[in-house]
Amino acid sequence: MIIELKDQVKRILEKYPDARNSDVLLNIIRMSEFEDVHFTKEQLYVIKNFLRNYDSTSRARRLVQAEFEELRPTDPKIRAKRRKMEVEVKKELGYPDQAFRMDEAEMNKQAKMFEVRYD
Repeated sequence: MIIELKDQVKRILEKYPDARNSDVLLNIIRMSEFEDVHFTKEQLYVIKNFLRNYDSTSRARRLVQAEFEELRPTDPKIRAKRRKMEVEVKKELGYPDQAFRMDEAEMNKQAKMFEVRYD
């Protein structure tokens, strides 16, 4: 998942030097080349001019939610799913077992609490 995305980004940055300066352009190219998503000129204009700060907004949301627990996602299924994805990414990136063992146990505890199963 993460490794594949990293390889895609590396190939794009090698092939399209302008993408090194713009996350928006990088995402447009990635969607076009790897997800078979294509945009009209009008859509590209909107994306380039109005979604410019998408990453910054997303990063700010994560910081705020990390600081203020009451502002975290309200849907228990989303919380459990994000927790599961966090553990999977840590495993894929080669974190030591200790870095996610307890997290995985906590994830399962939360999933049981909200009757969400991930097998």
